[in-house]
Amino acid sequence: MKSLVAFEFMRAGKRGVIVFNIIILILGSLCMEELASAQTPKIVVDDFNDGILDSTIWEVCSSDSSRYMIENNGRLEIHSAGVELSGPCHVMANSRVLLPVNQDFYLKVFFNAADCDDNSGVGLFLRNAHTDSKCFIDEGLYIANGNEDPEPAGVRQWIAAKLIDFDYVAPPIKEKTSASSGTFYITNKGGTFYLSYRGFGQENAFAAFTTEGWTNCTEVFVCLAGWSPYQVLSGNGSYFDNFSLNTGTFVYDGFNDGVIDEKIWVRTGSFPERYVAETNGRLEFRSNGSEDDSGGLRTKFLLPITQDFHVEVSFDSSACSTNSGIILVVHNAYTDLGDSFSEHFYLSNGSIDSERVWLAGKAVRHEKLVFERIELTTVNSGKLFVTNNGGIFHLSYTGYGAQNAFATVNTDGWTNCTQVFIEIGGWTGYEVLAGSGSYLDDFSLTVSEVTCTQRPAMDFNGDCKVDFKDLAIFMQSWLQCNLDPPEACWQ
Repeated sequence: MKSLVAFEFMRAGKRGVIVFNIIILILGSLCMEELASAQTPKIVVDDFNDGILDSTIWEVCSSDSSRYMIENNGRLEIHSAGVELSGPCHVMANSRVLLPVNQDFYLKVFFNAADCDDNSGVGLFLRNAHTDSKCFIDEGLYIANGNEDPEPAGVRQWIAAKLIDFDYVAPPIKEKTSASSGTFYITNKGGTFYLSYRGFGQENAFAAFTTEGWTNCTEVFVCLAGWSPYQVLSGNGSYFDNFSLNTGTFVYDGFNDGVIDEKIWVRTGSFPERYVAETNGRLEFRSNGSEDDSGGLRTKFLLPITQDFHVEVSFDSSACSTNSGIILVVHNAYTDLGDSFSEHFYLSNGSIDSERVWLAGKAVRHEKLVFERIELTTVNSGKLFVTNNGGIFHLSYTGYGAQNAFATVNTDGWTNCTQVFIEIGGWTGYEVLAGSGSYLDDFSLTVSEVTCTQRPAMDFNGDCKVDFKDLAIFMQSWLQCNLDPPEACWQ
């Protein structure tokens, strides 16, 4: 059939080419619709860094969204109408992603509410998609930081509550605090939502709610909001940043309890225990000032390379001096489980010969580097990311995926590699930590619920299948020709 179709187009000449192109254009439009209606992604991340609020993720509700909720200074700043409004003002950015209440997920966002004063604050909301419109809150729940009546002005609180008909189901849960910045967390486990400012899960919960009493609630959506009778933001002091939403299998460690979690981690390297310590709510690294070594923690579990996953960890390497740094490593489980550093790739931030660098590399068989990239930087804190898409690993310090990759590597050349494990740690020629200044924090791993046994050759978007979405990507370059002279394109 394919050869007959091709023959007919050839016989028809230009008329056949025109008809064929029309068919392709129609298919292309259908493909783009298919691409736009893709299923909810496993991870949604927004660092608010490009100065334009991502309309594929967010829609803003306020009387003047261009003035009152602005992606500026690498964050999402919150403004209210000030004296322009006579009543309370809610300024909201609502996520377009709908989340089934029966699907576990993990949601977090950094906030700063420093400029929130009398009866104002910022909060992270979940809202019933059946009842709530963009600008109307009817049924929802939230965790917030700020000042709320009847507390006196200047008294700051953590606040959590559940709403029906925009009224409290029960009195809000409140706790006085001096903190005006931090991270909001919401964990959905089996339809119970754990709200926290300490970390994910029931063990860190400040409050817990279900959707009981809500109207036909099968899906929820996320809302970032500020409230105030006057102004939420004065002098660019209140904002959100580093939003992330994870679904699928999820592993998280905030290093908050002072004890290395043996369900997740195994110690690596020759650093004594006192040099890798969970203290001050983070994983700190110290050496004795003379050792030339590396060490840290590796995951106890193994990850098939055919299974997509995302890894993220925060770091600070400010105290790393000459030839020392912080590192995130992916190891070949076949060669490296015996505390070896034989076959791996890595992303690091540290100091080499007194110059601060981003460093990425791949090793095959006992430190033989087959790839290395170095980039000078002044940055000494942030996040390290690894994305596995069908056996292609993207290493980054800006975000997930190929579009953010600092380096892209695969397991070619490794010995019998079917599984990998993750290591986080420090390396040093002298000292990693001086005065508790270098550490890792907020480790998270999201694993896709399905595996890719073999990636098809024409899988352009890395989802382990060839469908309309791949054809849509192909169509973006249809009839593109870069031959010189141009007339050669049509010969």
